[in-house]
Amino acid sequence: MSLISRIYHRFFWLTWESIGFWILSSLLCILLCLSVVLMPAALGGILYCAARTEQDKDVALRDFWYGFWHFGLRSSILGFTLVFLAVLIIADILFYLSSNVMEGVHPMLRMALAGVLGWIGIFGLIILTTAWTFLIYQDEKIPKTLGRGMVLTCKHPFISLNLFMNGILLFFILLLSIVGVPLLLPALASILAVSHVGGVLEYYEEREDRKLRQKIQKQGFQSGSILKELGERESRRRLRYDRGWRDILRPWEMR
Repeated sequence: MSLISRIYHRFFWLTWESIGFWILSSLLCILLCLSVVLMPAALGGILYCAARTEQDKDVALRDFWYGFWHFGLRSSILGFTLVFLAVLIIADILFYLSSNVMEGVHPMLRMALAGVLGWIGIFGLIILTTAWTFLIYQDEKIPKTLGRGMVLTCKHPFISLNLFMNGILLFFILLLSIVGVPLLLPALASILAVSHVGGVLEYYEEREDRKLRQKIQKQGFQSGSILKELGERESRRRLRYDRGWRDILRPWEMR
């Protein structure tokens, strides 16, 4: 399975299997977001719930509060940095597009400069968002997660951009429904972010497992514990993707 298919597969099933919980947690998140100061911590709380679900762990509203308090400070730092960067990008683009400010510069050059800044800003936002997800997914410090966010975005720029654009599209679709924003937007955005990080980590884990198995077979080295561990990881990955349309029609198994 390709990396992008892996990510969207995870996104769909993580959403579908716990739709009731995501509605409740989204409403709670939106209520807390009414206070701008609490907004990043609230988003950190729902990101933590999404990360637990992505890691096949049980999730409840108490996990939201754990994520809210445990990651509150770090989430606030990254969240307000995201806002600051977004405002800075918009201000720079408007500056270069303003004919009153740069009268002597050709309009095409001004548009080119605004476009370059816009793309740099978009990838900066993607890196920060990915770093925030890594921070909560792995409970790491901000500098380390910033590095991982940059590496992931640079290694898979088109996939990262695809997910970012689809996230914006999802926002506008939910905005049209009006009730979709408070009911689902925080949860779906969080699930998309953790599906991205979880899918990439699993993709490279699978590659390393294949190399290890080939090395074992080539050298004829037998280790029961290593082979058992490899088998368990392979089985877990198969079970994750061994789902079809019939599995959608099982509401009694939804959490």
